[in-house]
Amino acid sequence: MDIIEAIVKTTLTLHQPIVPDKAKSTSANNEPKDFTVPTLRMPPEAMKKLNKLDKDEEKEDSRPALPAHIEALVEQRKKIKEQIKEQKEQLDKLKSRDDLDEEIKTNLLKQQSDYLMQLQIQLMGITQSLQDALKEAGISDLGLLADVLV
Repeated sequence: MDIIEAIVKTTLTLHQPIVPDKAKSTSANNEPKDFTVPTLRMPPEAMKKLNKLDKDEEKEDSRPALPAHIEALVEQRKKIKEQIKEQKEQLDKLKSRDDLDEEIKTNLLKQQSDYLMQLQIQLMGITQSLQDALKEAGISDLGLLADVLV
């Protein structure tokens, strides 16, 4: 959202009216001669974020391509991590509900907790498979391993 605000600010400064230079602003018949064009400047915060985005893109571009089966494992791992996050949120919401009968709430909590454990076991299995696939492919670049496994 901050980048959008910076663009809006930049656009606003870009569309400022052209201000005549005071020393050369009028001729003998009161017609403007020379004009100064406002300088376009980005706020420092926007520049920092833009530089950070450029560095992130460079990191992604410099990363060597992984074999298709490893990419598939990475994507599957990301999906499972997202499911775990969502499941934890649902479990927290269920814990905070007071409108349910205690027995029903206990059963639902048990079911949700069991499902969360299954997802975590799947994540451990995928991570182990990913580590094995990376080892078999001979990938030993620490930066790449950190990107894939974190």
